[in-house]
Amino acid sequence: MRQRLILSLAAMGVVLSGCDGVRKTLGLERDPPDEFAVVSRAPISLPPDFNTLPTPQTPKHGHDGKKDVIGAPDKRPQEDSPQLKAQKTVLGQSSVLPIPHKGMITAGERAFIQRIDQSLEAQGIARDSVPDVRGAVDQETHFQTGNKKSWVQELLFWQKG
Repeated sequence: MRQRLILSLAAMGVVLSGCDGVRKTLGLERDPPDEFAVVSRAPISLPPDFNTLPTPQTPKHGHDGKKDVIGAPDKRPQEDSPQLKAQKTVLGQSSVLPIPHKGMITAGERAFIQRIDQSLEAQGIARDSVPDVRGAVDQETHFQTGNKKSWVQELLFWQKG
């Protein structure tokens, strides 16, 4: 009777250790750290004089408009999000600039645009947008390439299209 109890407990232990939830609950399975959530931070240092502290900055927003991209409540406002850091690393600093909108045009850019408009008006060219840009581009592309069929289309001669 005692041997049966020991064998059944051992068998139950072996069977239950194969279950994923039981292994996690008993601490037999380790959770590896998420390498995308690990963020390096500069060490905190105390300033020599508290009167010379800079003014605090407002929190930066992520690409999706959220204040805190990774979910850490203690995110420092002067730090970039991990996604933005990755973009800067992969694409380079210059390619991560914000997309300009009408309010971000500088005075130099505005003067340059006015100068171009003046030169176009002097030549009699209007700087109006073409309403059917896609159609114009398709027509120019079709004119340049002609009505050539690709080699795949020539192989599939029995299909009409």
